[in-house]
Amino acid sequence: MRWVACPSLLLLLMSVLSGCAATGRAAGPFPGLAEYAGREVRQVEFAGNLQIPRDSLELITITRPTRCRLPFLPLGLCPVGRDRYFLDLSELARDVARIQLYYRDHGYFGTRIIPSVDPLQPGRVGVRFAVIPGDRVTLTELLVEGTEEIVPAEELLRTLPLREGEPFRRGAFLSSADTVRAALLQRGYAYAEVLRNYAIDTIADVAEVQFVAIPGPLVRVDSIGFVGTDRLSQRTARRALTFREEDILRVAELNRSQRNLYALGLVNFASVEIGEGPVDLAADTARAGVLVRVVEAPQYLVDASAGYGTVDCFRTEARWVNRNFIGGARRLEVSGLVSKIGVGQPLAAGLENNLCYALRDDRFSDRVNYRIAADLQQPQLFGTRNQLGANIRAERLSELNAFLREARGGQLALSRTLGLNTFLTTTVDIERGFTRADPAVFCIGFDVCAPEDWAPLEQSRWSNALSQAVVYDRTQTEGNVTRGFQLRGGAAWASGLLGSDDQYLRLIGDAVSYRPLRPGWVLAARLQGGIIPERSIDPATNFIPPERRFYGGGPNSVRGFGRNALGPVVYVADSVRVNPQGEEEFLNVRSSATGGTQLAVGSLELRTPSPVLSEFMRLGIFVDAGQVWAPGTDLTTAPLRFTPGAGVRFITPVGPIRIDAAYNPYGRQAGPLFLVDRVPRPVDGALEAVLRRVPGIYEPPGRLWDRFQFHFAVGQAF
Repeated sequence: MRWVACPSLLLLLMSVLSGCAATGRAAGPFPGLAEYAGREVRQVEFAGNLQIPRDSLELITITRPTRCRLPFLPLGLCPVGRDRYFLDLSELARDVARIQLYYRDHGYFGTRIIPSVDPLQPGRVGVRFAVIPGDRVTLTELLVEGTEEIVPAEELLRTLPLREGEPFRRGAFLSSADTVRAALLQRGYAYAEVLRNYAIDTIADVAEVQFVAIPGPLVRVDSIGFVGTDRLSQRTARRALTFREEDILRVAELNRSQRNLYALGLVNFASVEIGEGPVDLAADTARAGVLVRVVEAPQYLVDASAGYGTVDCFRTEARWVNRNFIGGARRLEVSGLVSKIGVGQPLAAGLENNLCYALRDDRFSDRVNYRIAADLQQPQLFGTRNQLGANIRAERLSELNAFLREARGGQLALSRTLGLNTFLTTTVDIERGFTRADPAVFCIGFDVCAPEDWAPLEQSRWSNALSQAVVYDRTQTEGNVTRGFQLRGGAAWASGLLGSDDQYLRLIGDAVSYRPLRPGWVLAARLQGGIIPERSIDPATNFIPPERRFYGGGPNSVRGFGRNALGPVVYVADSVRVNPQGEEEFLNVRSSATGGTQLAVGSLELRTPSPVLSEFMRLGIFVDAGQVWAPGTDLTTAPLRFTPGAGVRFITPVGPIRIDAAYNPYGRQAGPLFLVDRVPRPVDGALEAVLRRVPGIYEPPGRLWDRFQFHFAVGQAF
């Protein structure tokens, strides 16, 4: 059996070669290629029996071809935004070493890499890495010693990345040692160490691995000390800890306690670690102190902001936060928001005719929207996994061309951490208010077309609901790139048993995935669905509050449609005239979304760096699909709609500012048309408006330009 040395000798040799390169081109690495040094690289190839995916090799090499930063655009059609690369022989030598080590880490010892350079056009070259992989080394023996009295070796072996009979990978070897140590730390052996060793026979192509654990003593918590607590009392900080004196000292609990301290909001920095002090590592048991250090955050926070959006027009909001309300790290936040400034009274300025053109025909934008709320959060309720929140609010909110809601109410929410990255929230919502919608919504939804009939539906009513939501979040964000996935689901139930005048069951769920493709490139996908079962609706009224229905379209939905423009819609015309051709022309036609009881939305988006100003801009190419269904409709009568598009994101301290443009090949949604008739009231003969259904389905006219939708928003679409 022949022992294989560590790669230190190879790295030392490469360092010597790099140093020699500074003395002269001919004395550097690959002197036969010296004449091509400094030329632009236009091609890089990997040839031979690769065994490892080509894209993996591209990620670890620095020698790369000149490319266009614009996605999918050939280099010849890229006038600006090029990443140009030139041949550096020293870097080429390091690439050879990187590829050899990469193959070695995957079990291919003795791999040879032969680089070559081919001249192309004047001043340009192509680089070729010929790969001759060595024989793959197989792990034939895997031993774990020293853990027998703590955790059986057989149990540990099932958790290790290394497996007997599989290729020997150096990365898995190092991870396996960490796994053994983590198992000991979790069981209270806070000073455990693991010695690792491997032997490789490169003639027989086999490897043997041995891990020897030195557990040290079983450690219990002797004392808990605090440093830096001032406004945050030691009692409150202690409640955030998941261990007490005399408990077995588990490193995982120290880390969890540290996260709990950060979650209080009153802490800028926190550390929970084993204190200094002598420990007899040869004893069977030992005691150690734990030291908790914190740097407190300011107790009070006041901020205000203002902004503009195509749907909200101008808006402003402000909040005051007390992070230690009556002690105990309780958080009290008082906030206020006003939107549709410039359009709605009493702050109207006629902006619906220019800057806020989208609100020109919205009957619910005649007054500003507002929300005033007070939120109180109690951390660590009956343990470190629970948090209680209470809220009172008054609001006037409207959805574009859909409905207006004014309400007063409150909410009580209990959040519990079920496990790592898994959260469950149970909420009781009590609210009294009224909802107004376009009369056509009542006419088509409830067959109520006279004012005296739809008026009761707009009266104040109790809308109380019990809801639950669960989130499983495995996403990680590094700079402008997010990776991982997130799953969310929720249910809301309103019933007379809760004192509610409404009755329904609303179910919704979505899944989001982010997959990095190359540095800075991410493929994001989303799937969302929701349903309100018909059997859960009160059959006496068949009433679903408009704010509880599903809507589609907009900057965070199917972007080929305007906000709430996807799905069931009705049209109302003020009058009608006959043109010279004898055809009816409806005047002042406005649309109103009725919402639906079923929703499906899916999106696929490629997010890439911008070819210019890449530190401040990113690009997105996407396709969205979805539909909203009313009762009695399905995929045959209302098929899915697919809309492609692209956009740009500007990186700012408050998040990405997003501008998207999407193409809608279908045009605006068709729907029932109602005509406003003026008829005398039987009581006094005064004229009142009554809706009359126009036979057939109205298909609104549109121009080619109307098929393009533009959205301006803050934050990613999903």
